[in-house]
Amino acid sequence: ATGSFNVHRFSLDNPTAATPVTTFKNHPVRFLSAASDGTLCFGYDGSIYTKVGSAEPRKVPITIQSEGKANNERIVNVTGGVRDLDVSPNGKEVAFVYRGEVFVTSVEGGSTKRITNTPGQEINVSFSPDGKSLLYASERNGTWKIYQTTRTRNEEPYFFASTVLRETPVIETARDNYTPTYSPDGKEIAFIEDRQTLKVFNIATKSVRTILTNNDLFAMTENDQYFTWSPDSKWLLFQYSEPGYWNGEIGLVSADGKGKKINLTESGYQDFAPKWMMGGKMLIWNSNREGLRAQANSGSTQSDVFALFLTQDAYDKFRLSKEDYALWKEADEKAAKADSAKKKGNKMEPIAIDWDGLNYRKARLTLHSSNLADALVS
Repeated sequence: ATGSFNVHRFSLDNPTAATPVTTFKNHPVRFLSAASDGTLCFGYDGSIYTKVGSAEPRKVPITIQSEGKANNERIVNVTGGVRDLDVSPNGKEVAFVYRGEVFVTSVEGGSTKRITNTPGQEINVSFSPDGKSLLYASERNGTWKIYQTTRTRNEEPYFFASTVLRETPVIETARDNYTPTYSPDGKEIAFIEDRQTLKVFNIATKSVRTILTNNDLFAMTENDQYFTWSPDSKWLLFQYSEPGYWNGEIGLVSADGKGKKINLTESGYQDFAPKWMMGGKMLIWNSNREGLRAQANSGSTQSDVFALFLTQDAYDKFRLSKEDYALWKEADEKAAKADSAKKKGNKMEPIAIDWDGLNYRKARLTLHSSNLADALVS
């Protein structure tokens, strides 16, 4: 005896000479029955088997179909928990992440469509510059990967009303990749690899180049990095800490991967949330260098909005009085109408940075310090 509960057979003339019919291990054979032709049927380890003559036992494939008592889908009122909101280029729809899935809703009508339906979670959703695709990171098969969902029908111009969508992988590697962001010209995608490496993916060539490494960036968790493309797709503005210090700084680096990072703030206090303004001629960010400060990184703080002007011309315009600026604007509009090239031109011109005196072209935009959340310049 082997100690396993199996099927045996013996002759009625010689009941002591039993021979094994099955040789299963670890689990007992149960519910034995036989057909008139001698075919055996029995259960083993939660499955049903049949055995014909001396052939090996065969598992019977069984599919059970059932109909639910109610529709498994239901409408959920979203009252909070929305993250990664992004407005489409035409301003008519909004993409967001809720409960780890990507949704798009109409700004005017309120119609909402679910874009993803996966076991893993999605984050960092954003529209492509032409509004035809959605870019996001998704946790699948143990790592974060980057995917794109595109509208396939030209007669369906909006995601919230689309009937056919196509998802394609953009970056699938053994490493974690997230925070994908299209360049304004739509030709490249910047993203974070393994928390501390900023890379750029070229859509046409499929090549990847490294912009910043763990010598430049530090993060304790996923999605702990902040960066933004320049309007001309040539520069990347980012938030970081100098090695050995916890104070946030604002950095600038060329998107071609050939230049070194440039510290634009050098304040010793917390500088964060940088943004491009005035078509790339000005930067703004938040800083706690004024007002209620956090000495030695302790205690509560208040922030102000500061600006850095990348060209002397932009700084000079900023310093004009209200009356002088109105006169300049009137003259500039007349010149634009007379200049046919300027009138027709929609192409973004490369940003030309005046490096001489750059550190002196800074200004505090807010009147007093406060608990700021965010800011924009009209």
